[in-house]
Amino acid sequence: MKRKNCKYTYGLISLLVVVFLLDFLVLNKEGTKVLSVDHLLKGNQWGYLTQYGRLLNINAMSPEWWRLFTCMFLHAGIPHLVVNCIGLYCIGSIVERRFGSKRFVAIYLLCGIGSALVTTSFTYGSVGASGAIYGMGGTLLILIIKERKNIWSLETILKKILIIAYLILPNLGGVNTLISHEVGLIIGILLGLIFSLSVKDSDDRDLSNENMKQANS
Repeated sequence: MKRKNCKYTYGLISLLVVVFLLDFLVLNKEGTKVLSVDHLLKGNQWGYLTQYGRLLNINAMSPEWWRLFTCMFLHAGIPHLVVNCIGLYCIGSIVERRFGSKRFVAIYLLCGIGSALVTTSFTYGSVGASGAIYGMGGTLLILIIKERKNIWSLETILKKILIIAYLILPNLGGVNTLISHEVGLIIGILLGLIFSLSVKDSDDRDLSNENMKQANS
């Protein structure tokens, strides 16, 4: 099995941070108290990116369907951003190393959009990457079941604790949050089953090629 790097995980975390800084510190509305607790910690005074990018109820969404995509890059306050970045690093780095960058991006986007599509029936305005990250959590679950020795057993105790905490504690935030997370999780499980089969075939080919090289040497 080839070990891949996780540069897209770092890149995505950087993107989330940059978008947050732009929204909260640069593209904020007139009269916003930038350094207030209400703004930075609670996210109640959102900027223009959140205004035009947050998820809306399905009755108010049309024709602004881009919100299904943009909402997964926005956050409501520093704690929201930090928690999701920690979850993305802990889970995403494992998924990307095993499945590669292209599948990593596909899982993030498909789970994020799928989660938003269902959540729009219940929400009246929401943002966050957690639906997409929970999708990666579902994919990680498949990896743990199929390749425990190569995946889960190699991670540090701290990382395991953070992953478990991330997949449990945020679900206490209410019904809408729970629905968003679990939809992402289910999509991630399905993608994990699909991608694990294709990666296994690739690993088998790599092993066969290595054996042929050894036989010819």
